[in-house]
Amino acid sequence: MDGSIDDVRIYDYALTSSEITNLANGKYADGDDGTATYTLNTALDVDNDLYIQSGILDVSGTSYAITLANDWNNYAGASGFTDQSGTVTLDGVDQAVRGTTTFYNFTKQETTDDTTDKNLTFGVGNDTSLIGYWKFDEGTGTAATDSSANSNSGTLTNMEAGDWDSSIKASLNFQNDYSLEFDADDDEVDIGDIAAYDDPFSSGGTVSAWINADGYGESDNGNIIGNANFDGAPYGGWVFYTRSTNSGLSFYQTRGTTGGQWTCAVGLDAWHHVVITYDSSSTANDPQCYVDGLAVATTEVSAPDGAVNAVGQNFRIGNRHDGARTFDGHIDDVRIYNRALSQAEITELAAGNGVPAIYEYDVANTLDIDGLDTNDRLNVISSTTNVPFLLDVTAADACTNWLDVTDSLAGTYDIYADNTTDSGGNDEDWSTPFWVFSSCPAATRNRLMIINTAD
Repeated sequence: MDGSIDDVRIYDYALTSSEITNLANGKYADGDDGTATYTLNTALDVDNDLYIQSGILDVSGTSYAITLANDWNNYAGASGFTDQSGTVTLDGVDQAVRGTTTFYNFTKQETTDDTTDKNLTFGVGNDTSLIGYWKFDEGTGTAATDSSANSNSGTLTNMEAGDWDSSIKASLNFQNDYSLEFDADDDEVDIGDIAAYDDPFSSGGTVSAWINADGYGESDNGNIIGNANFDGAPYGGWVFYTRSTNSGLSFYQTRGTTGGQWTCAVGLDAWHHVVITYDSSSTANDPQCYVDGLAVATTEVSAPDGAVNAVGQNFRIGNRHDGARTFDGHIDDVRIYNRALSQAEITELAAGNGVPAIYEYDVANTLDIDGLDTNDRLNVISSTTNVPFLLDVTAADACTNWLDVTDSLAGTYDIYADNTTDSGGNDEDWSTPFWVFSSCPAATRNRLMIINTAD
């Protein structure tokens, strides 16, 4: 060949005459309908509109993110959309959106009453309590990407290309092409010495993973995740592992005098979602084990005594620091939270869903609830399923302004915008009426109500 070649293609079907003409004119041939994953290759500073025709925008890279403008509206859409088409406006709080995020366009609801509605629209965001998240969906290479905001990616050590296994998949609703297979010999994913993982349980924490164990591991101990140091004083760290003599699962955290150890049961040769929640701030606290979304009996083997010794080794998935406690089987979707997840959140994870971020809005400062003799409404429109956010309701000094300070509803409330009927972007409209009056009402009339006003 003597010359230049460009734009070489192979199709597994015969193109039509019109498709070939389009290619000759520099256009694309028609493609099939569907969704796809698009990877962000450069940082975006969005002040206006980002056009997405549906699909998944992957911004999980450590260098790139979508930065939103500084405005209290987070994600908003104009009226007149059809589902998953049109314009998505990203013009919101000053933060970076990372991770693989599905964006749906929002349908603006009509007014639900005769008063002026205060509309707040939001979408998917990061849970800042998720301090480590390894999906194991790369499928190739020696890097296991941390999809939390902390970018603590791991390195596959002593592992082969075939250990990226797509033949056995955990029951996840997210993109889940692969899991990692560990050989009960020397495989591991080395995350490094990360201080935040030394004791993520200090104010309550959670460790979550999907496992499919073929056996109980090397020397009857198969480490799932942890950084415990057993190489001699000072001992430190913690570990979550499989062990047949302790009914299947064990959790151990070192202490200055005696380490605490607890066990619960789990089966072999099937996928199970396993979770430990624990508050290490007191030796009187016991962890709780969850298997497949259900709290199970958690038995104390050794009572903890002394202060937590957080001095550990590198944090590892699938093995211990000395390479002598390798997991036997598959591990997928490993997470660390620096808060104790609720039963409802753990149930969502076990169902293959994510734990959504918590959004905080100060209603008193953001919205004008005017205290007139009427029913003011706050309409919350969400594009996701079971997304919680917090309403911080502040009582003023006069009952004509907000709520009667003598018997008010001042405080923080968990509100859920729940869209379970249609995952394609149709939004339910949740209204939160604040009943306020021009004169001080009876105490029984000071109440916060949540009403679903969707069609």
